[in-house]
Amino acid sequence: MDVFYLYTYGSSAWLALQGLALVATPKLIITLLIDDTRPPSDVEAYLSRAFGLALLAVATLTILLTGSVPLASSVGAVDATTTTTTSSEDENARAPYAVPTLLVTTLFQATLAFYNYTWYLANGQTALGLGMVGSAAVASLGPQFNNANGRYDIAPPPRSAHDLAAPNNPIASNREQVWNTHSSAGELEWVAASISSSLPNANAQNRAAQQVDSSLHLQAGGDGLDVSSAAAAEIKDSHLGGLKIVPNPPDLDAWRERLFNVDEPITLTEEQFQIYFPHVDNVYSHRSTQKYKRKPFVSHYWDCRLKGRPSGTPKSDDPNKKKRKRVARERDLCDVKIKITEYFPEATAADISHHQRSTVDSALSSDNHHTTNATAPTMFVPKGSDSTRGDSGTQPFGMLTSNPTSSENPSAVPGNGQKLYTIQRVNGNGGNGKTDGVGGGHRHTLEDSDRVKKNSVHRYLLKKSKDQKKVVVQQTQPKTYHKKATGEAQTTVQKRSQENDIKLFGSCFCPFVQRVWIALEAKGIPYQYIEVDPYEKPAELLAINPRGLVPSLLHGNWGCYESTVLLEYLDDLDEGTPLLPPGDAKLRAHCRLWGDHINRHIVPSFYKVLMEQTPQMQAKHAAELQEEIEKLVNASHVHGPFFLGPSMSYVDIQLAPWIIRLSRVLKPYRGWTEPAMGSRLGRWIQAIEDNEHVIATTSSDELYLDSYQRYSENRPNTSQLANAINSGRCLP
Repeated sequence: MDVFYLYTYGSSAWLALQGLALVATPKLIITLLIDDTRPPSDVEAYLSRAFGLALLAVATLTILLTGSVPLASSVGAVDATTTTTTSSEDENARAPYAVPTLLVTTLFQATLAFYNYTWYLANGQTALGLGMVGSAAVASLGPQFNNANGRYDIAPPPRSAHDLAAPNNPIASNREQVWNTHSSAGELEWVAASISSSLPNANAQNRAAQQVDSSLHLQAGGDGLDVSSAAAAEIKDSHLGGLKIVPNPPDLDAWRERLFNVDEPITLTEEQFQIYFPHVDNVYSHRSTQKYKRKPFVSHYWDCRLKGRPSGTPKSDDPNKKKRKRVARERDLCDVKIKITEYFPEATAADISHHQRSTVDSALSSDNHHTTNATAPTMFVPKGSDSTRGDSGTQPFGMLTSNPTSSENPSAVPGNGQKLYTIQRVNGNGGNGKTDGVGGGHRHTLEDSDRVKKNSVHRYLLKKSKDQKKVVVQQTQPKTYHKKATGEAQTTVQKRSQENDIKLFGSCFCPFVQRVWIALEAKGIPYQYIEVDPYEKPAELLAINPRGLVPSLLHGNWGCYESTVLLEYLDDLDEGTPLLPPGDAKLRAHCRLWGDHINRHIVPSFYKVLMEQTPQMQAKHAAELQEEIEKLVNASHVHGPFFLGPSMSYVDIQLAPWIIRLSRVLKPYRGWTEPAMGSRLGRWIQAIEDNEHVIATTSSDELYLDSYQRYSENRPNTSQLANAINSGRCLP
């Protein structure tokens, strides 16, 4: 546990312990203060319990106010009529603790008032009556607060647009954009309320007048967009989170032009932003993100991509470092900057209004340095609001307020569980706080931006098209076998690559080759390993075996093939450790018998399980394979771990390649269940897996998994062995 929380809970528990003792046993305070065993008086009992309850209240507040318990409160939001930034920030700081603090203290005072009331009825003491009145009065004040300022607050009187346009009014030079919501039609009507400036020496005709322009109607993405037939893909943006890939949303060209020019501040629902912004993200390049500790929104600042920026690192002079051939793009081709404000779902109308008003103040302050008019942020006003008619008598100008009539279209108002986004140009009011911006729009066209870089939707569709082409090519082109060993087997191949009188022609994925390979390593016979390309078989191999099958062995000028025959041939060379027990004809015959059992029953069952496509038949063949393996286990040495005891021999080498393929092939493709480690079969498998000669001839798991994929899918013409299994014939 964190030390901070340990202290918080520890101190609160100690206060609670003392408080509970005083509440439960008022006599305790008499015992502590004086040497007397008399019962406490009424006043002493009251003081004891009041003090105990106070300790409990302090303990509870300690836990809550230190943040040990997460607090989520919607109260304490900044009032839209607050005029100073400092006071609003102080209110925000108090807001999260308003409800728990008021609740605990109100309950504390109410409890004391009720306690005093009961004792006053019983004893009639004046002091208890006064305590009852005081506690009740304080408790009655608690419900009067619903935010940091209280329910009753003094707000400045609302001002009309004409008041704002009065001489010497600093807001008179602003242009405000208003969204008007049509809940019935599901549209957003762009309403431009232009407020003319009126300087001290200006004429009377420059006084403020609101102008409504409803010429531009765009379908609301939250209500009218139908993306069911579009690509329902998502892309992750490191700054903006998840964005949607919708190739052809409604009014795409109009939205692209609007988001490119940003002539007026734009308000977007979460769905609109996720759908349309990926179509213009090639125009802008992210520069910075400003987060706030106690505010439910984030500001992202973007430059036009054609502005460019210097490279992050200087060119490397290292000749060994791979360099990309890139042509530096000319810089400072455009000076447009935009600000994207992302309002979280918990943002209230007051939060958005206060942030927009602070943006207005920042924009106005920049007018002292720039001749162009500052652009105010988007203001949301429900349809039918008096603000759209020029009458602001019912609400302060520029406030973001909700209206019961707009609840029919919840996607266009804050507090509906979704995010809101505002996009605006910040020319003349740079995102870094400096007034170093350049006014005006882009110095190029949207086509120029598309030529420099493609948007996310275009790039996604191109990548998807390329991936689909790759899949088609992979499906039409036959999958090739691995031609090079990996893992420990690769090391053995390199070690056995020198010229030798005995040559083993093999393939790294073939289990029959691995039989002979393990025998050569176990007996310590010098040999040369030659990896055979299945598609270009060497003439030496075809001279030994006209069918070109592996394994094949060339000893001097004599050749032979078939893994079982080669195992006995190597054992007859009388070199190294014998594979069959010498001098015991019966035991040697016993080994040959069970070696034949492996070839006749275990190997075919293995491939039947792997190549069968129906689950029912897979289970049937798996049971048959398990039964055949159990027969072999029952015929082996009692203690093992190998077939004849502690050492690997002929039968173990016959079985080893398929043992290692149980876990590497059958388990991932068919869910083969491995035996318990303590069982006889489990110890046998572990002994084979740990044998140094088996390890030296085994490639990586990925090679086997990839090589046997065609068997698991039972592709036609996979191999002669697969054809024999499918036709029910003997192994080739």
